[in-house]
Amino acid sequence: MTILHIHGGDRLSGRVHPARFKHSVVTAIAVGALSRAPVTIVDPPDIVEMRVLAGLLAAAGADVACAPGRMTIEARGLGQDMELAAAGAIHGSVYLAPAFLARNGVAHMTAAGGCRIGAGAAGLRPFGHYVKIFRRFGAEVAQTDAERLTITAHHLTGTEIDLLDFVDDRGARSGPLFSGASKMALLCAAIARGTTVLRHLYPKPDVMDLPPLLARMGARVDWLDAHSVRIEAEGGAALAREAAYDPPADLIELTTWIVVGALLARDRIVIEGPGLAPALAAIEPERGVLARFGVVVEGDGDTLTITPTKSLRPTSFAAQSCGVFSDAQPLLALLACHAPGRSCLTDLVWSGRFAYADGLAQLGARIDRRGGALTLQGPTQFRAGQRLTAPDLRAAAAYVIAALCIPGETIVDDAGHLPRGYEGLVDNLRLLGARIETL
Repeated sequence: MTILHIHGGDRLSGRVHPARFKHSVVTAIAVGALSRAPVTIVDPPDIVEMRVLAGLLAAAGADVACAPGRMTIEARGLGQDMELAAAGAIHGSVYLAPAFLARNGVAHMTAAGGCRIGAGAAGLRPFGHYVKIFRRFGAEVAQTDAERLTITAHHLTGTEIDLLDFVDDRGARSGPLFSGASKMALLCAAIARGTTVLRHLYPKPDVMDLPPLLARMGARVDWLDAHSVRIEAEGGAALAREAAYDPPADLIELTTWIVVGALLARDRIVIEGPGLAPALAAIEPERGVLARFGVVVEGDGDTLTITPTKSLRPTSFAAQSCGVFSDAQPLLALLACHAPGRSCLTDLVWSGRFAYADGLAQLGARIDRRGGALTLQGPTQFRAGQRLTAPDLRAAAAYVIAALCIPGETIVDDAGHLPRGYEGLVDNLRLLGARIETL
């Protein structure tokens, strides 16, 4: 268990370089596992999820070469089954199942690991939508125990799927299954025989970047409209061209650094590096919320400048699949804590994403949680000397930033969530001037 001892109250300044988008790299690795030719991912983040995925593929016979600035997957030797104990430690392992199914005619899947943000008491993420996707392509699926599935198929057959069948609210186009169903449907379509039509795909880069990547690998891909695609496949035989994927900067890390700059910058914090322009475009919903809070983001291209926000305004917003990321919601809540007045936050994706509220309340925030909404009354009279336990990745990041704003000492337990989604967040904060000790 990682414990952070944080000495807050200092102002920060300097430059940071966000890593590449975790969610996009995870799905690109899954695409690489389908291919009969090498697939290279440019500058993948050095986080736990990447190491586990690379280890799972290597243990199953793939050649995974990790060099500075790139990861190359040569999956022709993939054959052995996936090691489920290791797979259950992370979320992204579920997307390797189509590759094992294509190679072996059978694949085993364990319930997704990662953050416990699901609806049940245990917070487990659902996997019933994956069952439906596989069955739509003609596979047989059996649940071997409470958390494991066995998928079998001699081959998958092309089909037509409306991904809005996997949302809770068709009007809002939002829900916890939308993203995962879109990813699994694209992966299955790439190795199916015949024509697959997928309508209303989840609109974020970790899904929308996949069809162009499959096309570069040899699949026949036609866009029917901005969010619907037709894929002509030959059981994966066409995926025989070497390809590369250059992911955007991490959208959630970019939002994290903007919040850090708004709350903690001495004069300014500069965010720079490749992939920022597409990432900035992809967080347009977050930028709208930030602007309503009063946060100013200057620059474009590969350099952004964040200056301290002198006067924050209360703002209400909803996190939803086609809008503000649910992952970003705990970070934006920190701005609401500092804004004089009432802010209301609603999450239409993950009902378990409000677990961080208890820690902020312990620090002094006035929070009222009812169902899928959280109301914060600012400004918060923060208290130092608290010891918090982080329930998940984004809560851990929010606690660390909140503690840095408070003159005095705060301890954050279970901060080991951070390396699953951030490459060196604590080290980068130290480089900006934060005083954080790892115990």
